[in-house]
Amino acid sequence: MTHQTHCGCGDRAIQPPTHFIGIGGAGMSAIAQVLRAAGCRVQGSDRSESPTVEMLRAQGIPVFIGHDPKNIGETERVVYTRAVPDDNPELVAARQMGLPVLERAEMLGELYTLFDTRVSVTGTHGKTSTTALLGHILTGCGKDPTVLVGGEAINLGGHARLGKSSLIVSEACEAYSSFLHLRSSMALITNVDEDHLDWYHTFERVKNSFVGFMQQIDEGGAVVGCADDRHLMSLRPRVDCRWLTYGFSPASDVRVGYLTYSDGEQSFEVEGPDWKVGVHLPLPGRHLALNAAGALAAAVELGCDPLEAAATLYDFRGVRRRLEVKGRVRDVTVLDDYAHHPAEIRATLEAVAEAYDGPLTVIFQPHLYSRTAEHLHGFASALKDVPRVVLTDVYAAREDPERGVQTDALYNLLVQMGHPDVHYVPQLHDVPAWLESNVRPGDVIITVGAGDVVAAGEQFLRLAGAEVAPA
Repeated sequence: MTHQTHCGCGDRAIQPPTHFIGIGGAGMSAIAQVLRAAGCRVQGSDRSESPTVEMLRAQGIPVFIGHDPKNIGETERVVYTRAVPDDNPELVAARQMGLPVLERAEMLGELYTLFDTRVSVTGTHGKTSTTALLGHILTGCGKDPTVLVGGEAINLGGHARLGKSSLIVSEACEAYSSFLHLRSSMALITNVDEDHLDWYHTFERVKNSFVGFMQQIDEGGAVVGCADDRHLMSLRPRVDCRWLTYGFSPASDVRVGYLTYSDGEQSFEVEGPDWKVGVHLPLPGRHLALNAAGALAAAVELGCDPLEAAATLYDFRGVRRRLEVKGRVRDVTVLDDYAHHPAEIRATLEAVAEAYDGPLTVIFQPHLYSRTAEHLHGFASALKDVPRVVLTDVYAAREDPERGVQTDALYNLLVQMGHPDVHYVPQLHDVPAWLESNVRPGDVIITVGAGDVVAAGEQFLRLAGAEVAPA
């Protein structure tokens, strides 16, 4: 993480001593770091040791392993995430003690009040990479922002950057309507798609939630939105604020064009209302070019010089688990991606096709039983043209099996569709040995999913005697 002793919160209301349950999570650790930089006494607990826990301790933030009511100590506020069950002993104790108890998104909303300019980056797909892109541009242009990212941004060295200005850029998650806790000066929105139906139940409710989020933007604020996304554009008449659109569409205010690829990198042109720049990204993917255009549009709105902003992208290194190269061994390339929705899988596979020539093997671990059921045919459609597919059991996360379907339903559907080379390896720990027996020199392997499927590619590399890119 890019570290500063203090952030740009100024002399605002003093924050009470705060205890974080599950402080090792990406979103929780980032908020904890910013609060500490604002002068708040921060501590937390987590289930196990991790690199994030080590990093927090190195910054002087106490972290307990295991959950015990005595961990709360003399703190005056408790923050938790939805991953924390209601019977968590610390959560139960905090409520019995009458302490203020805030869900993570509520705490982020409180944190926003410490900053004058608040930029929220959201969308069903691409918000993590777009947040990292915008944070990287603003930092390179000297705006010194505080940045909170939902993944590990490689240039930042973590999930957060603590700046000294009064500008904050944060990923804003739409799951559980969490982003409704945020009052933004600007919203950068990548797209609106059908997801998280375990919470929303209908796509119409998803769209209504995005409208509610945009309606909370400050008077005089703006939406920077992707013109290529028809669902987002359909919401525009319902939101009474200024819009700046971006995309490949000729009707966009900020247009992307002349996209070319070479050796896994890409170059393109971005043209705004009164500016035009050439951009080089050292990463593949049409979707990433689109995200970069949105980040550039927002950065220019925030006062960055377009040429200077574009130049910062030459050394953008991306986000962990977003089309990340994990290693190479025996002329086999192993990649990993967090994609867990059919649209994300299609975008990822398109980017892989742009950058790599070898025969492709996709190791897919569906995320959530309910999502697997909701998007069963979408997953099959996204995977049907992949040369070889290996499926492993659903990563359950917070769910019980009765909420949806198991991976065998997807396997059976792909077989019915006539896929010539699809395999079902139920246990993830059996996948590395399967790969060891079946891949050949020149192959490209990509692990795909929001669970722990990345471990299969890493273990295969170890079995084959290769070094693994650090997680």
